[in-house]
Amino acid sequence: MLQDTARKANRKSSFFEAVWEDLQLLFNLLRDWKDGRYKKIPSKSLLLIIAALLYFLNPLDLIPDLVPLSGLIDDAGILALVIKQIHNDLQAYKEWLQLNQNQLEA
Repeated sequence: MLQDTARKANRKSSFFEAVWEDLQLLFNLLRDWKDGRYKKIPSKSLLLIIAALLYFLNPLDLIPDLVPLSGLIDDAGILALVIKQIHNDLQAYKEWLQLNQNQLEA
């Protein structure tokens, strides 16, 4: 059983890495927008990001965060839905970030 679990986790690790990368990209996008460095985000996408983060931070949501593990599942679902909805905007930001990496580090 342990070997099966390890194999399944290894197959899923690329999925979790992609989700983690998208989540970090989302946070960086919001920070760069707030700081005035990136303004190419549509207002609808920006509102979705802010709403998802507020939902994530609010402990009194559909499934309260006090419920072990289950309380985080709805939060993760909302974040995943928003990431899926704004995927093209995240990719555009990622490309912008790569093109401007040298300027941002200075």
